[in-house]
Amino acid sequence: MSAESTLEEAGRCPKCSTAGKLTEKKPGPRGSSRGSSLLIFMCMNDRCRWFNTPWTVTVNADGTIPPPTMNREKFFTPNPAGDYAARMIENLAKQVEQETKPGAEIRRRG
Repeated sequence: MSAESTLEEAGRCPKCSTAGKLTEKKPGPRGSSRGSSLLIFMCMNDRCRWFNTPWTVTVNADGTIPPPTMNREKFFTPNPAGDYAARMIENLAKQVEQETKPGAEIRRRG
């Protein structure tokens, strides 16, 4: 039994570990090293819950593959509309309270 290369390991389905099918090769994303590429694999095991689900493997210009980032802590920038959304939720809660208390009257505009 021979040892697998990094590309062979990365090309295996993350869920069922069967070899995936290479479906597309794209240039690397902006900000990555020149000559890098993205390989898109698809699980072809119809018994796997990832059947027909693609995953992406980054290949550096020198042919190395960076470690997978599936289980790392995610970082998202704050949503600038977050304050607006909180105000809308608060306003809607007030409206529901006003409309559902006894004797409330809903007026139609128009």
